[in-house]
Amino acid sequence: MAKNYYALKDAFQATYILESVIQNFAAFEDVVTEAQTELSKIKAEQAKTNASVVPED
Repeated sequence: MAKNYYALKDAFQATYILESVIQNFAAFEDVVTEAQTELSKIKAEQAKTNASVVPED
């Protein structure tokens, strides 16, 4: 779902969904890992055009 929002140029909804998944689904390590990876990609891309976004290392 987050990938779809990002494809629609809605980075806010995409990051919100990914952060929610990371917080609420800790029991599913593979899902959390994928969400963290996607969130890092989105934040890195958004940081290029928005100084208020701090990319994760």
